[in-house]
Amino acid sequence: TRGRGVIEGMGVLPIAVPSLLIGFGFLWAFLTIPSGLWGTIGVIVIALVVTILPQAIRALSGPIVQIHSEQIEASRVCGATTAHTIRRILLPLLRNSLIGTWLYVLIVASKAVGPIILLATAQNQVLSTYIWNDWVSKPDNTGIVAAAGILLMAIAWVLILGMLLFQRRLSEPILAQ
Repeated sequence: TRGRGVIEGMGVLPIAVPSLLIGFGFLWAFLTIPSGLWGTIGVIVIALVVTILPQAIRALSGPIVQIHSEQIEASRVCGATTAHTIRRILLPLLRNSLIGTWLYVLIVASKAVGPIILLATAQNQVLSTYIWNDWVSKPDNTGIVAAAGILLMAIAWVLILGMLLFQRRLSEPILAQ
């Protein structure tokens, strides 16, 4: 596609910007522009997507480059639509890379605190903001903070193990052929 280098460059640009600065940018934008999103979990999701998207792009760019264009051209010659080509050729070839990238993004998102602290309000608290608030406001509650951190880590491990089992289950038909 023409301009794909520019699009990828814009996608990885947030790597050069600290996540705390991205959080300040979203804080300023959503407080000054009336969008109705301030105070919702949507603000945090948008900030995390912008913060973590470059890592996902970088993790998937290698596997995408390895897919030869002749496979896509053969699909077009056979009369397949773009959606059909993506669903029947690209997604099966990228399945393991997509699952691995999702796991990586999950790990990065679980430790991304900068934008979340700036964008969280009393109505849209997440576990990391509870941990932060307890650690800052009650220095003698280190046990509760440590337990909450372990809980967050356990949730991440359960999700990672679930995705690994899902990936293994999806790979079995390919190995059986």
